[in-house]
Amino acid sequence: MIAEDLAKRGYAKVRPAHSALLANLEFEGSSITEVADRAGMTKQAMGLLVAELENLGYIARAADEKDRRAHIITLTESGRKLLADTLEIVDGIEDRYSNILGERTMAGLRTGLAAFLGVRQMQ
Repeated sequence: MIAEDLAKRGYAKVRPAHSALLANLEFEGSSITEVADRAGMTKQAMGLLVAELENLGYIARAADEKDRRAHIITLTESGRKLLADTLEIVDGIEDRYSNILGERTMAGLRTGLAAFLGVRQMQ
């Protein structure tokens, strides 16, 4: 559903696998190692996603000022737009589910999923 909606907005080459990078990238930038660790992936696998999203123009990498062997990955302006559009799509999906399930049930679902995933729930 998200991939189809992104394609309609002009992001046809963005794949669901790219979310592993985008969801784990700090807004001010992160190293490939940090993003890979957060996503539970190898640096090599994350490096492939970095290369794909960099070629698409959604992220940029630059040498780390503190460690010249490492690279810092940041969102480009296009990447920030992609993220904003993705969040808008997800909000729309959650609104549709809330309309079907009711707000109270949806809140319980969010809490349950957050507990299952072991993450702090965002409000």
